[in-house]
Amino acid sequence: MIQNIEVTDNFKKMTKKAILSIVLFVIIYLLILSISIAITLFCFYSGFLIITIKPSLLLIVLGGGIVSLGLILIIFLLKFMFKKHKMDRSHLIEITRKDEPQLFNFIDGI
Repeated sequence: MIQNIEVTDNFKKMTKKAILSIVLFVIIYLLILSISIAITLFCFYSGFLIITIKPSLLLIVLGGGIVSLGLILIIFLLKFMFKKHKMDRSHLIEITRKDEPQLFNFIDGI
């Protein structure tokens, strides 16, 4: 038997707030990502420009450092998308109906 569930105004308000928060996060993240891409492109341009103006050991190291700064910025912002989150469940114990019959009887009663 399917019953109609009545949704409260507070639930609707909180749902809209949650969806708005997610949309706002995505917009802000994309804004930060686009700004960081612009900074990275500027770092690449200025790094290679410094190296090509007058190639010397100091300027090559400085230009390489600026290029590396841009790469590290992009890697930092994108690394979370490709990281796997593994939960360590080795410390948890499985409880079965055979081991804890009183607990399962209580749960069944609810």
